Amino acid sequence: MEVINRRKKIRRFVLSVIALFGVLELAIIRWFFPESFTVDLFFIPAFFLILGIIVLFILSRADNKNMHPGRAVARLMLFNVVQILLSLSLLFSYYYLTKSNDYTILFAFCLFYILFMGLKFYLLYNIDKQHKKDKQKLNDTK
Repeated sequence: MEVINRRKKIRRFVLSVIALFGVLELAIIRWFFPESFTVDLFFIPAFFLILGIIVLFILSRADNKNMHPGRAVARLMLFNVVQILLSLSLLFSYYYLTKSNDYTILFAFCLFYILFMGLKFYLLYNIDKQHKKDKQKLNDTK
């Protein structure tokens, strides 16, 4: 039961950090760079919120299947490749379709990408920590 509550707290934390960072980033751009604020900026937090939900879904599937943490991490690394390809295609398509020279979206996207990678590191750290605890309990029972 304790593990389930811990996972729910981690999920809430990850999704709330993404949402809060999105609101703060948009507010800062709106206040300090009003000439660069566009409606297109709202797609950045939405994109990373969807990616966050997918990462949490991948991890929950790994937990439900009692998958070895190494395999779960390998799947997340595969998702990292998909994420970077999606991110690059999104940025290239934005600049190709809008032909804009405004670098605000690129800067905001890069900040969000760094935050998202930090959150994924936090998730992987917690998986490793939980795996070590389970291994220690198994060794203690022997």
